[in-house]
Amino acid sequence: MSSRENQQARTFLVNINGEKFYKKDLEVSQKIRSDSISGWHISTSESRLNAARAAFQCVYLEKSTLFIQGNVPKFQVLEMVEQLNAVYPKTRGLSAFLTSGSTGRPKIIVHPIENFFESASKILQRYPLVINKTWHHFFPINYMAGILNSLIVPWESGGSVLLDDAFNFSTPIKIMNQRSALSSNIAWLSPSMIASLSIFAKKKNEHTLNWEFVFSATGPLETLIRDDFRKNMGVEVFNTYGSTEQMFISGETIPDIEVSCGQAFSGVSLAIRSKSQIVSVKSNVVAIGVFSWNTVLGSYDFNAQSPDESIETADVGSIKAGRLYLAGRTDSMVVLGGLNVSLSAIENEARGLPDVIEAFAWAPNGGSQRDLYLFLDVEENLNCDVIDFRNQLNLRLGVEQAPKKIFAFSLPRTSSGKIDRKMLIKFASDKQF
Repeated sequence: MSSRENQQARTFLVNINGEKFYKKDLEVSQKIRSDSISGWHISTSESRLNAARAAFQCVYLEKSTLFIQGNVPKFQVLEMVEQLNAVYPKTRGLSAFLTSGSTGRPKIIVHPIENFFESASKILQRYPLVINKTWHHFFPINYMAGILNSLIVPWESGGSVLLDDAFNFSTPIKIMNQRSALSSNIAWLSPSMIASLSIFAKKKNEHTLNWEFVFSATGPLETLIRDDFRKNMGVEVFNTYGSTEQMFISGETIPDIEVSCGQAFSGVSLAIRSKSQIVSVKSNVVAIGVFSWNTVLGSYDFNAQSPDESIETADVGSIKAGRLYLAGRTDSMVVLGGLNVSLSAIENEARGLPDVIEAFAWAPNGGSQRDLYLFLDVEENLNCDVIDFRNQLNLRLGVEQAPKKIFAFSLPRTSSGKIDRKMLIKFASDKQF
């Protein structure tokens, strides 16, 4: 089933005030402010509704769009568009995402609109129960998961989207207070969102939610977090795996005792490099090009991509009984005092601590300074005992590997809702001197 059939008569979007939007409301209108540069429409994160309109216009009306998160100076936008036009003089039917800004290595990833439809069809084939449902939208919109997962998949399923505010610390309170009136059936959530909802429900002894199930996306989901959510909320969780470059890669249908990324979707093959254990993906849905920022030249280097290629990810894992299990990322291993230490493993253990929503570990200069910083994301009004966190991690990880420099506060986020690693690294660097 496709939303391209009988589009006029059904609701596409509902905002938090109950206002409904149909196809005619999402099509190009002179009344809607729309920035356009050299054939490219520029979508920023200023308005969630306008960003949703931009996604609709891009995918269903084939208007090439550059989706940008955060405040990017106009001269940089002009430079991006100039490079996009140099490679793709045809400026219809393309989407470009500016991503990875939190790591300090920005990229522009380009997809033709056909990739959205093909990738959405993978979800509909794997999870037929999503047909004709209302999805709750929490993700920031101007990046891949906020558009593909939370807009295109619902629209292609014949469903609609409840466009809520972006997820924040007050969201669990609002959701639980309004749960009896919620008209949504399904939600895409990040692991940190899942943890936040679960922690609130446990504290308030609230154990019911109207959602039929949720999907986990955009990051590794810990088994403990998944199990706590199922227990505290009474809602099943299906874990998925994907990337901006290759969209949907795999997903669970029957959750395992240990969280997996499930089996590969149709058109996707997975392999594990024998020595490095790096996950390699070959998919019929892949970005046609990637612009990677070259700090030396001060411009973007372009690399074309093809579905005939097998592309290495930054993830390490294994495949058991056809299911993919992730163990961490290649950039998370450091040598600390002669020991091989996985920053991902430390973060995973930290996420399992009471009241911790998210965690970020960093070792200056790859651990050569024997320093290890751990940032714990907790609610602002929570009185946290860092010493208690340290003692618990000493027991879980051992004194040699447990971080000694721990900070617990409401961690800064990028405009895409992820932990702002770049800002935290600067904070930790300043603390060294």
